[in-house]
Amino acid sequence: MFKSILGLVVMLIGSAAFAQTPGRFGQGLAVGTTYGVAAPNPVYTVMPLTVECWAKLSSKSAYNILVANEPKHSVTHWELFAEKGTGRLSAYLPAYKTPDVKSDVDVVDGKWHYLAMTCDGAVAKLYVDAKEVASAKLEKKFSYPDVGPLTIGHIEGMETAKEGIIDEVRISRVVRGIEKVPEGPLEMLLNHFGPKIVAEITGRKRRVIGGGLFFRESRHRQGL
Repeated sequence: MFKSILGLVVMLIGSAAFAQTPGRFGQGLAVGTTYGVAAPNPVYTVMPLTVECWAKLSSKSAYNILVANEPKHSVTHWELFAEKGTGRLSAYLPAYKTPDVKSDVDVVDGKWHYLAMTCDGAVAKLYVDAKEVASAKLEKKFSYPDVGPLTIGHIEGMETAKEGIIDEVRISRVVRGIEKVPEGPLEMLLNHFGPKIVAEITGRKRRVIGGGLFFRESRHRQGL
């Protein structure tokens, strides 16, 4: 269900809802009632970075948050999302003078898409189904970081869409070549990348392998 090489303890909350959600490969995360959280870790702020996932999104009434790191006001925050109203795949990187990276591709169409963001600190790129759809040159600005978790399908302080499924999230400390749509589940590829892979979430196994990622039901977060 979850994979990570960080060696942290994995907690799983809301496993029944997770198990009943068909994903792209096996089970997936139904956003709205459940979302993923990883404990704060500076490794998520290091560039270069590649963020990949599969998503099937159906509502443009609010932002569809795919993966986000730390609070929005943190200079080391980043997020990959589909824009409210338009469904366009976008990224927000407040560490840079021009923080918004936006594509013209609507990914909120009720279909599965392989989505990715790469960033090496100089250029950020977005991909939809292994095709580059946006690129932006980056210029660093000075500001202050803040500590916060890595989240999947959720971000604190913002209304997010409740209709969608996220599956196969992988975060890597390299700029990967997004050259083709994966035909199967994303792999750790430890023999090739070693410890540069930060974390991976998959829905194809109902057992905890180890790592720092877990799903949390929204009602638990709110203390209900």
